[in-house]
Amino acid sequence: MGTRPSLQDALLHASGKLSIKFRKQQEEALSSFLLGHDLFVSLPTGFGKSVVFRGAPLCMDFLRGQDVGFNSLAIVVMPLKSLIRDQLDIARKSGISAVDLSGGITDKIREELANGCHSLILSSPEVLTGDSGRDLITISTVRGRLCGLFVDESHCVKKWGQSTGTTKVFRESYNKIGELRSILPPVPVVALTATATKEVRRSIVQSLSLKNYTTISASPDRSNIKHSFMKSSSNSPDTNLAFLVKELQDRGRDCDRFLVYCQSRKIVSEVYSMFMYQLPPTHKAYVQMYHTNSEDDVQQHIVKDFGDSKGMIRVLVATIAFGMGVDVQGCHNVIMYGVPSHIDDYVQMSGRVGRDGKKSLSICMKYPGDTKHGTSDEIKRYINGDSCRRAAIVDCFGEAQTSDVVHVLHECCDICALKCMCAGSTCDTPCYRLEHLAYESICREKKLSEFDVSVPSEEEHAKLERSLKQYRDSLLGSPESLYSGPDIACGLPSSVIDMILLDINVVIPKVEFLRRYRFGNKEIGEECWRIYSGSLHRGSIAGDENDVPATCTNMYDSDEWSGDEYDEIILDDYHIDSDSDN
Repeated sequence: MGTRPSLQDALLHASGKLSIKFRKQQEEALSSFLLGHDLFVSLPTGFGKSVVFRGAPLCMDFLRGQDVGFNSLAIVVMPLKSLIRDQLDIARKSGISAVDLSGGITDKIREELANGCHSLILSSPEVLTGDSGRDLITISTVRGRLCGLFVDESHCVKKWGQSTGTTKVFRESYNKIGELRSILPPVPVVALTATATKEVRRSIVQSLSLKNYTTISASPDRSNIKHSFMKSSSNSPDTNLAFLVKELQDRGRDCDRFLVYCQSRKIVSEVYSMFMYQLPPTHKAYVQMYHTNSEDDVQQHIVKDFGDSKGMIRVLVATIAFGMGVDVQGCHNVIMYGVPSHIDDYVQMSGRVGRDGKKSLSICMKYPGDTKHGTSDEIKRYINGDSCRRAAIVDCFGEAQTSDVVHVLHECCDICALKCMCAGSTCDTPCYRLEHLAYESICREKKLSEFDVSVPSEEEHAKLERSLKQYRDSLLGSPESLYSGPDIACGLPSSVIDMILLDINVVIPKVEFLRRYRFGNKEIGEECWRIYSGSLHRGSIAGDENDVPATCTNMYDSDEWSGDEYDEIILDDYHIDSDSDN
């Protein structure tokens, strides 16, 4: 009698067949699967989750031995046809026979599966949970070969399969996948995703009826990506993206690659049209747009181009439909043009860049009217908070921060950059060049010469100086507790007071006051404004408003804007348009 093959032998076999070395989490996931456990696998974008369902039937075949006479079979549920096409191609290049059910189950497909062909079934949830899909599962040779059901991009179970109370169910079939357990043989069910918050994870586990499941996870944090938030008072792409137009005009093919994500096809079209209008004919080929209505050949061309680090496209304007499963190469900059509805959407989109580990930049850009589609509490905390944005992301997913921790604050996020003292008591490292250009494009401080002039009396000058210094002293508290230095500890550096006094002859509106001077937080800025306007009797200044209309890093209001509709859901061949979208 031969020695019974071990799990480690099976993993080595699959690794060889796929021509890859398994990562620790991939190996753990396959080992738990081979032991018969249900799985919840949450690994960052670009980690290689698909290796789990490609490797599963290879491992099972090895353990069963060569005398069985048929291949093991894994069923994989996927949300987009583009994803299925991509995985079909990858499987075939690895020598794995796979079949696509998204176009329906033909007699030829049914016969091939009944005769033991194919190791992977790739299907949309609509086909698999429909009558033909259920019938296919009952075929004896299919049931006998079946080794597991895998739900890729499983966050779709929660986001599209369930009603939130304010939105209708988008793809009801996602909420029916769990029902298949009643007709499946006793095989593991595996949920795979890159972005599942704690709440989403609970919903997925319940909907798919995962029992005694094993969790394989890692933080979605990508330490090479710097996170930045900017807010504009303009809803015009011409203004907000002027820096990117100029980059393309000046540098052409040498321009850094950008992904620009928009909240709807309508905004995608507007932004793309802006580029086409602004750019010379010789540069228009460097910009493309991608959404659910793009022709198949256009979508495939864009995916292929972004799979090449030396591709021609420099700027891609897209909905979230672009990205799932796409191995984006040579791209280190992403702009969310409009605040995403959910933090997991933000993580999905920001995770498209920096796949090679190089320093990358993710900018979330807010403008008037962009949040009528609604935003979750998690994304509000992310954009409104006054502490580390990276920590806000990690906290939502309930994972420890990546072991590759960001040690340099100016590489973490825009908020941490303000606190960086890598040169001793200061930070002398400029922000990322493209971050600076974007900031200048939408958050430029006005020149003092653009404001009215009003020279205060000596008494007013003295009162302002005295009141600001008294307020600063009140913020300092006990001197014995100041280990970080008084300027950092109190949030009102003496240099800021000096700047305010230096500009005293200029009538500065509140919005510019709060933006021009680096206050530690919103409350300090508001109190300094109260002292300033009261001491100089400038309580009502032309251009001042109750709601601050524009900021970058230091403003905290988020949802006061109203505007056009942004509640369209976009996904491949499945879409729901708002009634007002024409």
